[in-house]
Amino acid sequence: MKLNPFPLASWVSLTAMLSAPEPKPLPGSGTREVFVRGPAIWYNCRAPVQQYRVFSTREGIKIFKAPGLTGPWTRSGSVMPNCSIIALPGNCNCWAPDINFVKGAYTLYYSVSTIGSQPSAIGVAASPSMEPGTWTDHGAVITSLPGDLWNSIDPNLVFNKGIWKLSYDSYWNGMYQIGLWPDIKTKAPFIPVAHLAGGNGRAAEGVFV
Repeated sequence: MKLNPFPLASWVSLTAMLSAPEPKPLPGSGTREVFVRGPAIWYNCRAPVQQYRVFSTREGIKIFKAPGLTGPWTRSGSVMPNCSIIALPGNCNCWAPDINFVKGAYTLYYSVSTIGSQPSAIGVAASPSMEPGTWTDHGAVITSLPGDLWNSIDPNLVFNKGIWKLSYDSYWNGMYQIGLWPDIKTKAPFIPVAHLAGGNGRAAEGVFV
């Protein structure tokens, strides 16, 4: 049997990586530090004051802003301070935002669910400026129920061959993708659901195309 030894350079790189210190949280406003979960980041070059925005899980999708990636970061309200209009448990604690600029509006997809629950939905909200109070929640684009092949969480939008496609995933049967037509709020009935990866007992989540 021929052995394929691990290259010395790889051991050196791995050792350096494992010995690297944990990164420190970025500075927030005042003495508080900013912690985010499942974030999406956007550089708003169209605003009068160009800033970075981070959208984070919880509290109707929290928003933070900063002049640069190293901060200082300050809280800038929520996308949906009064909860999502989707009538499912967890609609005040939305997950996994995905932010894009589509047809003149900032478009944010989000998940509504609870841990380990398949009754879930992916919703969409839009804003002309990303400022607090300017977001309109359009509700659910995709839903899932017990017994469905997928769990409708963790959205990611991509434009491919003239069609907007929404990828999403779960621990159920892997990652999927559908087309959106004629706009970002409507599922295309004639485009089949594509199974991207996962399933067969292999848990998968966090799809990004």
